[in-house]
Amino acid sequence: MGLLGILSIFITEEVLVLLVAFAGLLIMLGMKKLAKAILAFAAMCLVVPFVITAMINSAPLWVVWVLTAYLVFLIPFMVISALGALTSPALGQKGSSEMVGHLSSDLVKAFLRAPFILLLGIYRMVMFLVRRVL
Repeated sequence: MGLLGILSIFITEEVLVLLVAFAGLLIMLGMKKLAKAILAFAAMCLVVPFVITAMINSAPLWVVWVLTAYLVFLIPFMVISALGALTSPALGQKGSSEMVGHLSSDLVKAFLRAPFILLLGIYRMVMFLVRRVL
């Protein structure tokens, strides 16, 4: 999710009018690529919420839960990516990329170990209760 994706959460309909006006000013100044990007962003801010709402309302509940869980599991990777972008000026592109790779690898390992750790905890709790009763 880039900067425009994060900003789209906070942009209201009133601000979209200003964005379109700003895009017109950019066209007058000769910055057509940036103006196209801003106009596309404004159009997406108007259209996407209706499309997503219709898709969520028509999807079965289990699909919505699976997609929600998927997005929740993506949050740590987005944080690591943002951390890489923040440390890039200090560490350089290669060092920052290396750091993000190591952190992502550790995160995947933690996600793969988590169910087994949970099962181990349940097993130990059951064994503790069995020993206590016997």
